[in-house]
Amino acid sequence: MKEKICAGLGMLGGMLAAALGGWDTGLRVLLCLMAADFCTGLVNAAVFHRSPKTGDGRLDSRCCFQGICRKAEMLVFVGAANAADLLLDSHFLRSAVIIGFCASEALSLTENAGRMGIPLPAAWKNAVSLLSRKAQPDSPSEQE
Repeated sequence: MKEKICAGLGMLGGMLAAALGGWDTGLRVLLCLMAADFCTGLVNAAVFHRSPKTGDGRLDSRCCFQGICRKAEMLVFVGAANAADLLLDSHFLRSAVIIGFCASEALSLTENAGRMGIPLPAAWKNAVSLLSRKAQPDSPSEQE
């Protein structure tokens, strides 16, 4: 029975990895950043009570589930970009989507660390601030 369960889980994992374009470094980094962001968000809410997602900053199961859904949707986009790459016989769309989501997850991870009071180097704070301004559609730099 144990072998059947392991084989079934392995098959599901292989099918998921294939749908996402293969188990490469980009996908591994994205999944690690997603897990780290999710865990630091949980710690922020459960331990520090500084979650921006709730009124009192505390852990909320609905917000947690919404976070899981957002992470799953990111993986859907990776799969869609992989399918588009296959259709167009290219290799850059999936990589661009993964890099974009990695940047977003790194930004969120940095924000979580800041809320926890972890001292961040000034250069890192400036880079995150610049990324945040560039990501906002109403920023003056995009209207020029």
